[in-house]
Parts: sequence; C-alpha cells; structure tokens
Amino acid sequence: MAGQAARRAKGKRPATRKASGRAGERQAVGNAKGKQWGGGEAGRRVRLTEEKEKAITQLHREGKPVAEIARVVGLSRPTI
Repeated sequence: MAGQAARRAKGKRPATRKASGRAGERQAVGNAKGKQWGGGEAGRRVRLTEEKEKAITQLHREGKPVAEIARVVGLSRPTI
C-alpha cells in the first residue's frame, strides 16, 4: 500500500487514462455517427393505451372486480 501511494505521489501514474488502441477507435467512430448509450427516452414506459383504458372503464362500470380487470387487460392491480 505504501509503495502505491509513493508512486502516485511521485507522479509516475497518470491521473486519468485515455482510450487507446482499437477500443478508442471504435468509440470515436460511434461518436461520429451520433450513437449514444442508454436506449430510448427517459422516464417511465407507457403501458396504458387508450384501448386498455376504455376496456378498464367499461369493465369497472359492469361491476367486475379489479383483480379480474387486471387479468383481462394484462396489467397489475395497482395500475388499475
């Protein structure tokens, strides 16, 4: 441990590392093409479509239990 701290203090080890070799080249190509990490848009995924909302409302008016509505529509009870 003391040896590592001494080497860092002497400045033999750079504070940051640069991407080198093929990985750095591939990353540069991806950045040039505008590719990004992270997938789609931020936020919660919309699971309740207008069709499902209408079905939920209709089944609720008919007096169906929430558990049955959830099974029919394919959502959880708290979502209903």
